[in-house]
Amino acid sequence: HGAGFVTVIVDMTDHHHNTKRPARLLDVVEGRSADALRTWLAARTPEFRRQVRIVAMDGFQGYATASKELVPNARRVMDPFHVVRLA
Repeated sequence: HGAGFVTVIVDMTDHHHNTKRPARLLDVVEGRSADALRTWLAARTPEFRRQVRIVAMDGFQGYATASKELVPNARRVMDPFHVVRLA
């Protein structure tokens, strides 16, 4: 499942706050599934997960499901690239 695909996890905090610093790559996880994101988030500390305010993703429902479970207070949005692509 997810062979040949990866889940890319990026910290866009500075990008979101319009600083001059680019987004920061946190990890690249094998597979494209709810489990890939769920496992990565579960390995982070509760403090880290509490700080997650927005989860920007493509339209894949698995990412929405995993983020709802592990960062339930975060807002889930579609990233700008995929919004434009769908338009």
